[in-house]
Parts: sequence; C-alpha cells; structure tokens
Amino acid sequence: FESIGTEKKVICIDTGHTNKAFNVGADDGSEVPGVIETIYMFGKDIKVLHLNDNNGFTDQHLPPLVKMQGGVDWKGVFEALDAVGYEGYYNFELALNLWGESMEDMTHFLGKHIRRAVNGEL
Repeated sequence: FESIGTEKKVICIDTGHTNKAFNVGADDGSEVPGVIETIYMFGKDIKVLHLNDNNGFTDQHLPPLVKMQGGVDWKGVFEALDAVGYEGYYNFELALNLWGESMEDMTHFLGKHIRRAVNGEL
C-alpha cells in the first residue's frame, strides 16, 4: 500500500453500501454518516461512483431516481456531488434481472429517470 503513489489512492462512493451501513449503524453503536454526509466528507477525493439504492437492510441494487423501496435521497446525492465538484462518471450498479434480461431492457427502463435528473426534475 505504501508503494502506491497518493495520486492513485481515491475514493469510491457506493450509495447502496453507504445507505445500508447508515441504517444498520456501526458495530460499536456509534452513528455512521449517511450517503450525503459521506460525499461531503470525502469531496474531491471521490473519483468513482456505484449508484444504486436499497431498503437499508439488504444490498438490492435498485435503480436510483425511482421511488420504489429504496431509501437514498437522490436529489440530495446529486446536489452534494455538484457541490464537491465531482467530475467523474456516474456509474449505475444495478440488478439487471429485476427489469429485464439485458442491458437494453434496463436502459429503456432507467432512461426516463436519468433524463429527469439531467433536467433537474428530481
């Protein structure tokens, strides 16, 4: 680890894992930062995203932006990413088998919701 240059050490924010950890809490009973607080905490060091949602108890990989069973505040997430100057890719880590059998099926399903986010309609 020490032989790897600092410029190669970056943060990946996984909204699903952070949402699950937030709802379950730390092993020692202390409060765990939520998704939005975590984004502000790491700011410019965030270089990778795994965007997905869950109910806070299991890692379901639900699509963001769709009010289903998930608990992530997507408007707040995107506002926080803008505020910290995130410039990377917005990677969706999703369970494709829930909405079809192919990437094309998921893209068709998710496209309208991504469009709403891009247009600021969250």
